[in-house]
Amino acid sequence: MRKTAHIIIGLIPLIALHVARASDDLTDQVFELEQRRIEVIERIAPACVCVFGEDRAGGGSGVIIDERGYGLTNFHVVAGMMGTRKGFGGLGDGELYPLEVLGIDVTGDVAMFRLTGRDRFPVAELGDSDSVRVGDEAIAIGNPFTLATDYTPTVTLGVVTGLHRYQGEGDTLVYTDCIQTDAAINPGNSGGPLFDRDGRVIGINGRISAEMHKYARGRFNVGLGYAISINQIKRFIPHLRAGLLARHGTLDATVIDDIDRVIFNNMYEHGPAWDAGIRVSDRLVRFGGERIRSANHFASLLGTYPERWPVPVTVESRSGIRHKIIRLQAVIPQMNRPYQTPRDVNLAAITKTLTGFQDAVLRAAGLDPRGRPRG
Repeated sequence: MRKTAHIIIGLIPLIALHVARASDDLTDQVFELEQRRIEVIERIAPACVCVFGEDRAGGGSGVIIDERGYGLTNFHVVAGMMGTRKGFGGLGDGELYPLEVLGIDVTGDVAMFRLTGRDRFPVAELGDSDSVRVGDEAIAIGNPFTLATDYTPTVTLGVVTGLHRYQGEGDTLVYTDCIQTDAAINPGNSGGPLFDRDGRVIGINGRISAEMHKYARGRFNVGLGYAISINQIKRFIPHLRAGLLARHGTLDATVIDDIDRVIFNNMYEHGPAWDAGIRVSDRLVRFGGERIRSANHFASLLGTYPERWPVPVTVESRSGIRHKIIRLQAVIPQMNRPYQTPRDVNLAAITKTLTGFQDAVLRAAGLDPRGRPRG
């Protein structure tokens, strides 16, 4: 026993040394992660925009995704600017730049703007929102409560607390397939980016679960914020960049949950679903390559597609399983006035698209831009 006791006593300093080293290693890892987060924020914050109207009133947020000044925000942030399409965007350099509203997505609550006033702007990289998992780190950057009087944005941290959420009903903004986070998102954060831990944009913040309190300045966040997934927005960027009114797609049919399946319960004659041979009481099995779990799941998926998008659909009826490719019909958004496409913006986008197509065709044929053989 004495020999054993002596051995144990002799091991104590060695154990203490290992514990100390492990503690030091853990501390170093914590400091490394902290330093990495700081460096990521320093890199991405310059691309975040404080958005103001032409009278420099109000206040929302946005993010630049192209060095020529193109950026994303919420439609409800720029809705008051649609008369002139003019406003201002403040950056962390302390400068206020002229802002022009380009295309809008009223249904999805997204808009594209363009800043002018310098040759190149800082840019944020777009990520892949389909790769996001619950528990992933999330960084929200924006202009809550217009605190950024010098246009330096506010940063809040949290984690992703939910995915593929369907938010809104009635006359409120409806967000399909959105990312839920506990990163503090408050009034003024609308239109600002939600980043992943590597500084890639995974969503555009727009809604919060909020409450009113007599001691607070109006609404305040209760711990739940929602961002429009960036993969949904990517499908509409060509429309937005060209200054168009982006429209979402529909089957012109609705579904309901029926015990352990989802069935069609209503549809318009000669709508996309009807013309594809789908009828009331048919079961919706798959949509867009995903197996449908509920009516809410279908609504969340459907809202991510633009008009005329061809979507694979699998249905089951008495005659068996059928697979269809259905081109979606347009959802016409309700607007106070007819939408006018900005001519200059539209022509510039069309010219760029046609030029790019021509160059691609010529390269494939081994010709230079003038149509002469290369090399």
